Amino acid sequence: MAGSSGGERSLEDRVALVTGGAVRLGRAFVLGLLERGARVAFTYNSSADAARELEDDATRRFGAGRVLGTRCNVTREPDVDAAFAALDARFGRIDLLVNSAAIFERTTFEEITLASWQRHLDVNLSGSFLCAKRAGDRMLAQGDGVIVNVACAGGLRPWPGHVAYSVSKAGVVMLTQVLATALAPKVRVNAIVPGPLLMPEGYGEDERRRSVERTLLRREGSPQDAVRAMLFCWDSDYTTGALIPVDGGRHVR
Repeated sequence: MAGSSGGERSLEDRVALVTGGAVRLGRAFVLGLLERGARVAFTYNSSADAARELEDDATRRFGAGRVLGTRCNVTREPDVDAAFAALDARFGRIDLLVNSAAIFERTTFEEITLASWQRHLDVNLSGSFLCAKRAGDRMLAQGDGVIVNVACAGGLRPWPGHVAYSVSKAGVVMLTQVLATALAPKVRVNAIVPGPLLMPEGYGEDERRRSVERTLLRREGSPQDAVRAMLFCWDSDYTTGALIPVDGGRHVR
């Protein structure tokens, strides 16, 4: 992994795993990696129809045997173990993990319940840890690898309307830095910090407008902005422990 002269590092015959890969940003990550030549496994939980559609689409576009979808609740250790066993059986290794599975629910302090608090921590933080642990162990054994976590601006600045989500994503930021330290020098770990690239489901026009107005660039991004940032984490072999904003400058406002 060391000694790259810059530019794109090959993903041909490399194996990536994307959690939450059937929909939204996760789906964009899966397709972006396939376009770069990787073999890609992805997990999904409740999006079985979207997962089948993605597998069919990927097979038509990129050929048979390049993609594997596995049902997995990332909060359950047996599910995570089964997903990695399926990956081992099909591809035999893992070079890149993209921790994309997450939930996003409005939880003000007045409204929040312990169940909502725990659900966000379980999916967004513990799920990322479980998958990073399984991937990191394999990467250390094979001598290299890259982990990319998907954080959020809500993990860098407090969002009082999303108490549990904001705290869970702050945990992802620290998890990234701890893992980068613990797994160096063999394994690099970074986080991308998306802004308004794909608006949350259920956002109205006023919410979309306010989200865009908080950016310096005054416009909405696209999933491809996140894909490019994720691929930068793979390509840049002298970058680890970094938080890479993809938010139109929202993190400085």
